[in-house]
Amino acid sequence: MAGSVTQVLNYRHELVQNLNKLTEGTDVRLNAFNPKCAVIIGNAEAELKDQTARRSFELFRAALKDVEVVTYDELFRKVEILAELFSLKRTKKQQP
Repeated sequence: MAGSVTQVLNYRHELVQNLNKLTEGTDVRLNAFNPKCAVIIGNAEAELKDQTARRSFELFRAALKDVEVVTYDELFRKVEILAELFSLKRTKKQQP
C-alpha cells in the first residue's frame, strides 16, 4: 500500500508541474493546487481479519493527509448506499 501512495503522490506532482503544458494551445485553462489523491486497494473484509492488521491499516490510512485510501469493499458499500438513496428519491417523486 505504501508503494501505491507514493505512486499517486508522484502522479500528482507531475500533474501540477505539467498542467500548463497539457493545456497549451487549447482554450482550456486549468489550475491545480495540492489536489487530493485517492488509492483504491484491497478488500478489508478478506485481508484484515485480525485486530492488529485492522488497527495498523486504520492508523496508516488516518495519518495520510493528501491521499484517501479506500478498499474495494468499502467503495462498493458506498455505491450500494447511493444507489438505494437514488432509487428512494425516484420512488418518492413518482408518487403523487
